[in-house]
Amino acid sequence: MASWHAKSKPSVNGTVMGSSKVRVSPATPFLTVQAGVDATADGDVVLLLDGVYSGAGNTMIEVSERAITIASASSDPTAVVLTCAGVPDTRIFNINQAPQGPTTIAAMSMVGCQTDEGGAMKITTISAAEQDESSVVSVVGVVFQNVNSTGQGGAIYSSLRTQVTLRSCFFVLCYSNGGVVSHTDAGLLFITDCTFQFLFTMPGTTGSSLFRTSSSQFVMEDSTVDTCINKIGRAHV
Repeated sequence: MASWHAKSKPSVNGTVMGSSKVRVSPATPFLTVQAGVDATADGDVVLLLDGVYSGAGNTMIEVSERAITIASASSDPTAVVLTCAGVPDTRIFNINQAPQGPTTIAAMSMVGCQTDEGGAMKITTISAAEQDESSVVSVVGVVFQNVNSTGQGGAIYSSLRTQVTLRSCFFVLCYSNGGVVSHTDAGLLFITDCTFQFLFTMPGTTGSSLFRTSSSQFVMEDSTVDTCINKIGRAHV
């Protein structure tokens, strides 16, 4: 197992500045999260040094068929901020998970994003036939703030039988057209010790803090839902 470091570039008003050179070496920080992810093999860890990450390589990050961990090196979610800086149709992570093993996203903040599905993260599997108990995505200690969707999943959209675990996450000031967390297609969703606060849906829709279709299964425990409209919804009854 290897640990790879990514270091944020200086940013001014959400615009990435400075060199775009990527230094590919475990001993030297990468300059984008995507560069660090692309260098990994199963079991590796991408550690994000403190800073603000935005722009190409730090948004729309593709994590495909990799059993890796991406986390703050300092374990402080407020010290590592990944932002879309208000750029439309942009999210932070696209995770295409296959049964190589679990993927973990931990200890960071995701802010200022809006898409049509999954404001901060979109999680899928390659196919339902390839899904098994190892197709797991864990999101731990992540802050989702002002991440929105005109469709389902203001913060997270997952589908195709993926198992998703949310632990010690904080969702605040998010809106959607169907739940800040949308989990569909017979997937399993486990929510533990999370906080959902000041979440909204568009007029005429259902589901704010959690939204699911009738085929999904979920467990929520030790979590707080505060000042939300339409706390739990279903696509089909």
